[in-house]
Amino acid sequence: MKPPVELVREAIRQRKLYTLPRGKYIAKLNQNENPYEVPDSIKEEILKEIKRKSWNRYPDLAYSELKEEIAEWQKVAKERIVIGNGSNEVLFSIMFTLLSKGDELVSISPSFSMFENFSSLIEARTTYLRLKKGNFSFPVEDIEERAASGKYKLILLCSPNNPTGNTLSRDELVRILESAKGYVLVDEAYVDFCNQDFKKLIDDYDNLILTRTFSKAFSFPFGRFGYGILPVELAREVIKAQLPYNLNGMTEIAVRILIKNRKVFGEILEKITKEREKLFVELNKMPGIKPYLSSSNFILIKTVFDSQLLYAQLMKRGILIRDVSYYPGLKNHLRITVGKPQENQILIETMNEIVKGL
Repeated sequence: MKPPVELVREAIRQRKLYTLPRGKYIAKLNQNENPYEVPDSIKEEILKEIKRKSWNRYPDLAYSELKEEIAEWQKVAKERIVIGNGSNEVLFSIMFTLLSKGDELVSISPSFSMFENFSSLIEARTTYLRLKKGNFSFPVEDIEERAASGKYKLILLCSPNNPTGNTLSRDELVRILESAKGYVLVDEAYVDFCNQDFKKLIDDYDNLILTRTFSKAFSFPFGRFGYGILPVELAREVIKAQLPYNLNGMTEIAVRILIKNRKVFGEILEKITKEREKLFVELNKMPGIKPYLSSSNFILIKTVFDSQLLYAQLMKRGILIRDVSYYPGLKNHLRITVGKPQENQILIETMNEIVKGL
């Protein structure tokens, strides 16, 4: 007898499967990826080290050397570091550790979609505070008020925020940290594309959590690696909630070598930030298109046209961007990843052509 699907938890049955459009493309600007590949010389170094290892043995259960290298690089205590199969796993592990069914947390909207996905899977109750109209600035006073109430275990923030691209200031974060009775988590997936540095607050505020990824600045979404910088006591508890050997040994080797070669990626980041400014200028010239200033590797735009139509026309021509019009408050908005110069040029030329016909 086939078991009924009703045996599956309702919180999971109610979720939609996470999907992305697939197909041939000439410009892939929809996932906020780094358009520049890991250099071949670094790939060869990684492959050489992987080949040298014994594949029939488990990796180090504690990932001690990797954590030591991250800690030295970031100038924090090794005991603060939590690692995972992408920063999404780190984020979920933290939320799973802190939240039970019915527990309450605060987040902002529109923001990173995984915040909502994870909280609904855990069946926690999320209060969403809208970003301010016009410039999407953070509703700091509202966050402070909620944080100070003692009702919420966790405040979830994203800076630079995805998909709007704006940042929380250091002073604003300090205000929130000083008000909060629970933990404040800032997802910093795009921190390398701006001058934000909340890490300096870690030693002063034992309720601050930072999560980061190698999928953006380090061109390594293929390998899936992320890490968190947490209060030591919380880090110990989160590691208990993670599966043993949650990171494969090949990714561990790759990450250590990428860290060693981080100057190479610093040069790549400079190229991307320069292209971001050029792309903003070109989008700003376009009739019916309003780009928003960004501190990340993407630009949010508002259109006077039907954004879904513009999105579909671009896809038809092999240019992939992200339709974010279904996010709260983002009707007729699209998000564009900053690509290589030739990709950005193709995008601008094609958009100009399409816009003239709308």
